[in-house]
Amino acid sequence: MVNLVYNYAQVSIIYITFVAEIIIYGLYIFDKIDSNIYFNTSFLIIEITIGISIAIIVYDRTKKSEMRIECTLEDIKIRAIQIDQAVAKLYGFIFLEYGLVLLIPSNLFKMS
Repeated sequence: MVNLVYNYAQVSIIYITFVAEIIIYGLYIFDKIDSNIYFNTSFLIIEITIGISIAIIVYDRTKKSEMRIECTLEDIKIRAIQIDQAVAKLYGFIFLEYGLVLLIPSNLFKMS
């Protein structure tokens, strides 16, 4: 859905560019503007259009990258919780097996 919106934005910008070029060309044909003004303005419009199109593409890819990073962070959080639970179980097992022996005072085993 997000990609579709950006495609429409790019197409809209291209259509607006065509309309602007047609208007400027019409003014040039009917001698309302000088040839230098026509060529400079036409070049400027094309540069602006290309810049906006590149900005839209970069923004779209940035959004896609952000979504991928969010998914990856969620996976990392889930794995961290699983590792934490496994470590807690391991500590519990070690305490049950060996902790009870460590709790017995060592002087009970001393031979006098």
